[in-house]
Amino acid sequence: MAKSKPKPKPAEKITFESLKKELDQLQNSYKSLRLLLQPKFSFITVITSDNSNEVMILKIKEILYVTTEENRLKIVTIDGKEFFNFDSLANMDKKFEGHPFFVRTHKSYFANLENVNRLKMSTYGRTLIYTLNKKNLEVPVSYTYIKKVKEYFDF
Repeated sequence: MAKSKPKPKPAEKITFESLKKELDQLQNSYKSLRLLLQPKFSFITVITSDNSNEVMILKIKEILYVTTEENRLKIVTIDGKEFFNFDSLANMDKKFEGHPFFVRTHKSYFANLENVNRLKMSTYGRTLIYTLNKKNLEVPVSYTYIKKVKEYFDF
């Protein structure tokens, strides 16, 4: 026995009030989603030296990359300055949550993909290249993390 097709529902009468109600619901949903998608952190704090009481506040968007160096984090900014912090990459991962342009590229690197000038692909690996003051800074991309980098750059 063949199934009968469901009968289409009669069209509802569209009124200004019904459209306004739908629009209000969509706007409320949009506002809720925006709040959920906002990054938890927009800056990080960094102690400026080993024996200082001074703390620098760095905007996450101004960071080029973060790596580990001598049991500390080395943070390089878009103006070429380097800061050191006694923190872990695991904590940085939490701070970069919600920033789609900041990704882990290697077991000891996070990189800001918005400021990458070139991506070098070779048989030995992949490297993100930032150019600052005519000097190239290179950040390795391991095979484990290349998928996120490729997705960001859509290739």
